[in-house]
Amino acid sequence: MRFAVSDGATEAFDSRRWARYLVTTWVTTQRVHWSPEVFVQTAKLIGERFTRRIDQKTFPWYAAEKAASGSFAAFVGIEVTPNGEWKALAVGDCCMFQERGNELIVAFPLTAPECFNSRPALIPSLPQAIDAAVGELKTCSGQLEDGDHIWLMSDAIACWYLTNHSGTAGRGSSPNRLLSAVLAGDAETAALIRNERALGNLRNDDVAVLYIKAVSSPQSREQ
Repeated sequence: MRFAVSDGATEAFDSRRWARYLVTTWVTTQRVHWSPEVFVQTAKLIGERFTRRIDQKTFPWYAAEKAASGSFAAFVGIEVTPNGEWKALAVGDCCMFQERGNELIVAFPLTAPECFNSRPALIPSLPQAIDAAVGELKTCSGQLEDGDHIWLMSDAIACWYLTNHSGTAGRGSSPNRLLSAVLAGDAETAALIRNERALGNLRNDDVAVLYIKAVSSPQSREQ
């Protein structure tokens, strides 16, 4: 089982589509176990496809200059085996969190609010630029137990989560409110985000949240 979140750079050309390429490839590619080497080679292949698509179009000169610089996106992906073992890979400030009970036991790749900044590492779409991003690629692994929670988040909501988590700021109600909102549906989640933005607690940026609960069965553990 595979899950991913990617956040395209706001100023980059067609970054939403590049982010979609990354997550779609992560979750749909068959018979592949994602290692850093495989991820880099695959990113180059889809980068070539993305670049060819752009090259086939005609743009005004100002858009053409932007397109020539390629697109960029932060990324985090997790791969879970049937027995609950997981491996994660990330570039930039999209984050994965593992909770057990009320305890945050894994924060990856960023562990504190002060780790977030305005110049995160990003995956470029230009194949010749991807090798330079390899040094920023992080990996992590762990084990799920029955009832564990996994979160994948883009940077703004991930920073908010870490700021408000009981293990960081001693104000542990906010992550619990996020869980309640997510379980209640998109409308409740959007309302919580709007309210936190209005209060100045959450940076006004795109928000992506993916919530997974581990549930064990007699034969295997599943998400």
